[in-house]
Amino acid sequence: MTKFALIPKSEGDPYFDRVKEGCMDAAKEIGIECVYRGPESYEGAVKKQNDIIYEMISSREVDGIAISVVHSSRIKEAIDKAVDANIPVVTFDSDSADSKRSLYIGTNNTRFGENLAKVLLQINPLGGQYGIISEKGQPNLVERSNGIQVRLKDKYLKKKWTLLSESDSQHDTEIALQDMWTFADLGATAIISCCGWPMYNKTGWKRFTREHSEITLVIGDGNSDQLDLLSQGYNGGLVGQLPYQMGAVAMKKLLEIKEGKSDGQEFSSTNILQHLQVPLDISSIPIEPNFIGKLSILGYFLFSLVAALSFGCGIWVWLHRTHPVIKASQPEFLLGLCLGVLIMASSIIPLSIDDEYYSDATASKFCISFWWLFCTGFTVSFSMLFSKTWRVNKIFKSASKLKRIKVMPKDVIVPFAILMTANIIVLVCWSIIAPQKYIRQAHDGTDDWNRIISTYGTCAAPEGMPYVVLLIVLNSCVLLTANFQAFRARHIKTKYSEGRYITWTVGFALQAFLIGGPVAAMSITDPRLFYVVTTLLIGLLCMVILCFIFIPKVRKKNNEDKETRKAPEVKPKVIRNNFSKKDITISKL
Repeated sequence: MTKFALIPKSEGDPYFDRVKEGCMDAAKEIGIECVYRGPESYEGAVKKQNDIIYEMISSREVDGIAISVVHSSRIKEAIDKAVDANIPVVTFDSDSADSKRSLYIGTNNTRFGENLAKVLLQINPLGGQYGIISEKGQPNLVERSNGIQVRLKDKYLKKKWTLLSESDSQHDTEIALQDMWTFADLGATAIISCCGWPMYNKTGWKRFTREHSEITLVIGDGNSDQLDLLSQGYNGGLVGQLPYQMGAVAMKKLLEIKEGKSDGQEFSSTNILQHLQVPLDISSIPIEPNFIGKLSILGYFLFSLVAALSFGCGIWVWLHRTHPVIKASQPEFLLGLCLGVLIMASSIIPLSIDDEYYSDATASKFCISFWWLFCTGFTVSFSMLFSKTWRVNKIFKSASKLKRIKVMPKDVIVPFAILMTANIIVLVCWSIIAPQKYIRQAHDGTDDWNRIISTYGTCAAPEGMPYVVLLIVLNSCVLLTANFQAFRARHIKTKYSEGRYITWTVGFALQAFLIGGPVAAMSITDPRLFYVVTTLLIGLLCMVILCFIFIPKVRKKNNEDKETRKAPEVKPKVIRNNFSKKDITISKL
């Protein structure tokens, strides 16, 4: 009959009694024999494990070995020699990763440590100082200790935990209990033990918990005696493994290896169990609402700045509408551009509204108003830019064919009217059929009691996505068409180089939306980031339009005015007409 050996760290440890049961039951199930043999205690356990392996190699007593490693580096050579002797080896509970073992069966010990810390955070989320009971040299306990420390150093913890010390209890119950008293004297708020041996002395354990009930205790493993103590109120929480499963899986995996049916995996994970006392008064936690808050100052500042520039440019155009520079650019188009930019910038205002100071119903009304203002302003602004370049292209195309053509404002207003009508139809249908509503949703992730820790407010309309797509397509057509007309007019030189500045403007807008649009879409669940990205995108776009279009015109106008003032005055010349006594006055223009 096939025989497989199961070597525990210590036959005297009750934890391995459950491993033995799993081994024996699995052996009966699959028709093999489980040979359970190990050190009687932890004293001298490393040497004893080595001796057992070498003895089995010499006697060829078994066909495979499963071992819970006491010391990974000091058992490596024995494991390697067993494998070289054609005796497959798997490890369980504690690994020797650098050896030639085929497979490790057991808990992910780093995750086990993280769960010990998680239980502490559940029972006591207030922070403080903690000590760790462990044993140096045992790889599984080292990994657990690392997991504990990583979890409790999490920068997102509102209450911080500070490590007092990590003890080396040498797998001794009395040393472990003494270490606990030492931690208590140092002012520990909590004590975490990577294994269950401090609880093996029930009398000593009960005495400590009675005298230090203020200290939160979280212990590894969860055997029947530990569960009894927990049920009696002598513990805060346990994190256990499945030792029975480890013993059973070890036998089955060894048989697969022997029969050549192994799948080649190097880690077979077992589950983690948690047992804890739920506090009667779980402290409430503040839920982060992610309001826009004082960031709205940025939005109102950008709107005020753009509004001042728009009104200023509009007044300047009206006051100098008869000047050649303004007449060449057609005042009605410049005024329309100012109006469009002002409307588009005003869409920042509804973005600044959330449910911090307003009701959901009020915030919902502002949701759709954003789209009305932005789409209307965007269409007006870029229709003006498109119309200007289209007008220039049409005039120069006719000139190249020696045709005389006069393009009137009513001719270029047609594309604007078509695009604006299409936008209004979509917006009206959206507002009536599937209006947006302001709702508050929970972010992914919860606290250790599965409570929501963060929410965000957003404008949502599950049935409104087709309208969003239509608006994006319509206004993208405006932007792309404006870029196309600007590209066609790039080599056309006009007196005031209008085409060049319009090209810069529409090119910037295209790049801004190609970059900023996806960023804004990805940040929709973070209202603050979404608000900053969107308001900056709108505000900068509006200022770029006004600056690129109006600053060159202001400079041209001022330069022409200076040249006019510097030009010498021409005196009238009087010419005598021999045929008439009348004086003819000629002014040189």
